[in-house]
Formats: sequence, C-alpha cells, structure tokens
Amino acid sequence: TTNGMDGVLTALLLVLLLCGALASESGLDTGATSVQVVGTASFVSFLVATTIPLARTLWWRLKPDPWYEYFICHHKAAAAAQARYLKVLLQARTNRRIFIDADNLITLGNLFDIVKCQVGHLLVYLTRETLSRPWCIGEVVSAFAVKRVGVTAIKTPGFRAPSEDELQNLACFVDLNNCNLSEYGIHLSMVRVALSRLFSDQTRWVSLDPLTELRGSNRLVTVVDALLGVHGRSSDRLQVPSPGSVVVSSDDADDEALAAGGILLAKIRLAAVGILPSSISCLADSAGDDLERLAKAVVEARCVIVILSVGTLSSIPQLVAITELMEAQNRSDMLTPSAGRGSTGMGVTTSMSSMTAISSLTITRTTETSCPQPVSIPLNLPDFVFPGPEYFERTLPRVWPGDAKEASCLLQDFFRTITVRFQTNLSDDILETQAKEVASRIPRTFAFSSSLASLQPARLFRRASMQELCGMSDSTSAAPMGATE
Repeated sequence: TTNGMDGVLTALLLVLLLCGALASESGLDTGATSVQVVGTASFVSFLVATTIPLARTLWWRLKPDPWYEYFICHHKAAAAAQARYLKVLLQARTNRRIFIDADNLITLGNLFDIVKCQVGHLLVYLTRETLSRPWCIGEVVSAFAVKRVGVTAIKTPGFRAPSEDELQNLACFVDLNNCNLSEYGIHLSMVRVALSRLFSDQTRWVSLDPLTELRGSNRLVTVVDALLGVHGRSSDRLQVPSPGSVVVSSDDADDEALAAGGILLAKIRLAAVGILPSSISCLADSAGDDLERLAKAVVEARCVIVILSVGTLSSIPQLVAITELMEAQNRSDMLTPSAGRGSTGMGVTTSMSSMTAISSLTITRTTETSCPQPVSIPLNLPDFVFPGPEYFERTLPRVWPGDAKEASCLLQDFFRTITVRFQTNLSDDILETQAKEVASRIPRTFAFSSSLASLQPARLFRRASMQELCGMSDSTSAAPMGATE
C-alpha cells in the first residue's frame, strides 16, 4: 500500500512538472503559442481534478452526510431488539437519524470512522458482555478519541463492570479471537484509557435498575425520557383494551420480548394505518400482573399476537393468554359453526371447561361474514425453541398450577398454527417485511355477537390461588430489563 501511494504521488508530480513546462515560455517561435495554450489548459485541468476531491473530503470531514444524532453501541446477541426499539423511540421523539449496525452492514474500519466523523452522541447499551466485544469497545475508544462526540452509558441490571484483574489483563477480557483491533489503529493501552473515562464522573450514566418496577415497554420509554431530559412523561397507568382490539402477548420479564413487541406495534401501526380501526396494545402494558384482566382482554380481542421468546414456555401470563385464546376459539367454533377456523389448519380440542361454559348458553347461528373468534398469530423470536414431548410430559406439569393435561391439549393445538419469524437481529427492511406479514393476517372486520359477548374467560388458572400463580410467575420468569443474555 505504501509503495503504491508513493508511485501515485510521483506520477502526479511528473504530470504537474510537465504541464508547468508546457505552460512556460519555450523560446521557440514556431508553434510556441499553441504549446503554451495546451500546457496552460492541462495545468488548469490537473488543478481542478485534484482540488475538487480534496475539497469534497474536507467538506465531508467538517460536515459529513449522513449525520447521525445517536449511535447505539450494543451486544447484538443480548440486546438486538432493545437497541432497535431504542432507535424507534428516539427517532419518533427527535425526528433525527439513529445508527445501529444491523441497518448498515459495513466493515469495522468504516464503523469506527462513522463514530469519529458522523455521530453526535454514542449510547453504550451495557449488557453483560458489551465491553468484552471488540467492535463495541472499539466504538467506545473511537468516540473518546474525538472531543465533540458525547458518550452516555445505559446500565442494565445484567451488566457487571470489569474487575481490576480484568482491566490489567485486557488481552483476556476483550475477545480478540475473531478481530484484531490493532489493525484499525486501536491498541490495548487505548482501550484501558477509554474504559477509565467511561467509568469516570465525566461520563453520563442512565441506569435501568430503579426502573424495574415499571410495567412492560414503559421501562425503555423512561430511559428515552432520561436521555432527552424529559421528566414525568411516561405513565405506568394501565390502558384497558376495548373489545375487538389487537393485543400482543409477550413475556413481561424478558426485555428482548418486550422490545420486540414494541417494535412490532410501531411497524403494524404504520403498515395498517387506515385499515385497522381497532386499537393495538401490549398485554404487558395493559394488563400488568392482573391475570383476570389479561384473560378478559384475550377473550374479547379481534386478534392475539403471541411473541414466542426464550421464557414463554415458563411464563404464567403467557401460558394463561395462550390457553384462554384456544379455549375462546373452541367455544367460538361451537357457537358459530359457520365461521370455523379451517383456514388455520388447526385441530379442535374441546375441553371440559368449554363444554361447561357453553351448556348454559343458547347456541345460535350468526349471519356475520367475519369470524368472531380471536385469531391467533404466533410470532417466534430467534432464541425461541419449540417444545417437544419432554416439555409436555415433564416441564409443563411443574410450571402449570392447574390441570396440565388440559393445558397441554390447548398448547399443542396452538402450536399447530404456522408461526411468523421476527428476526430482531436483522435489518429494518427485513423486520418491516415480517411485520407486514403479521398485519396481513389480522382480520379487517370483526363482529362481537351478543352470544359471544356473554362468554367469560375459562379461567383455567383458577385451579390455583392467585398468590400461588404470582409466586410461580416470579420464580419461572427471566431476569428484568437488560438481563436476558
């Protein structure tokens, strides 16, 4: 590379000297004027050809385009959805460009240059392994190398600061197996200085620890409030969904699942604007820990989108939502046989609780063309593993406080529905395509008949006390915001 640059500069110098010689007085009478004109024109062309690129480079350095107000530095394996939801919230509130690497797949060298030249503020989203990732720590070093780039650390409960021994032995702390930072001009001594500045009083910190009592997506919304200096904006007040709403069920103890729900809601609202008259809400925000309220919202919903994450199969609220959803579909099929769900490809499993609920009602046919049952749309995240026979035989009886056989039938019926993949670790264009697929499966019309309105939640969870359920939910759920690694 060095020899090549030397050759290019030598060639340019020779061209410059040749043009200058042609433009000077030659001392010859014949054709001297013509030679001088050609030389002058060549010299001017050379100056223009070299000056314009230099001017553009200088302009890009002084005023780069595109310019990103925030750059979200994060460990993709632990916080891909959280980083993207943070981007969605910040863009909606500031109307500025926000950078995350999933939308801009470029080399590490260019990534570090963007931090130095095209970013106003670096947000370091600290999960357990963020600072041990070479690209993350490289971004931190690059930000501190430029005075005009602000740095804010967002500390999650799962984050653990490096110990003194780890700071002294950075070659082992930073995972350099697949990346050599020295190739990009970043050495371990620079990493040590950057970490020292990151943990100093000069760097602003926003902690999620005091916010763990907030429900659902409000936790990350409050972080955005703190970043923007807004106080008292976020509210933890429950918004009860109205009948016919579209509701989203996610594990309220899993940050990635909650963030995925927030991303999905934002994109569905854009994809279905003017098409869906009903409201769209997340059960973690609207029902909280109230399983009665959750079950009622599911039964009265137009559509229930179930986000399947790593903790779904041990989350009591999500298991309640799924079983109530399937019970409502079974009873809806029996009340309105003309509106069956053959198009979903699911079998019908009628439990004793649904038969008891229906026996007290007068079964009447409905002339409504739309299907009145809650439509189920399973949405699986990259970390979700579908249950096998061992889960239904061993794990579910330990998790579910009621009749495990009854719940097992309903869950297996639910998993016969084709799921939609929601890959939060990929680009925004892919997520928009997947969100449009979800929106296309939401019924455009909904008729909540009087006979269906008289149905109440099956309340399979009533077989155990509410205190027992809440205790099991706490013990089986994942860690709070940011701790899912």
